Amino acid sequence: MTNNKAETNNGALMAFLVVAIGLVPVSSVVSAEWLRITILVVAILGISTVSFFLLRNVKRRQANGD
Repeated sequence: MTNNKAETNNGALMAFLVVAIGLVPVSSVVSAEWLRITILVVAILGISTVSFFLLRNVKRRQANGD
């Protein structure tokens, strides 16, 4: 993967991470309990998934010597 493409990929992942973290305070405003739990579960899954891929990209770049 080229360096420019890797930076674009990391930028997109960071944008998704910001959105996932932003869902947490939104869930406190929602009055329906089932919707609050659903939003929190989606946020937790999103944060975990994006963090995994970001760490994988960092390890890959370190292995390539970038």
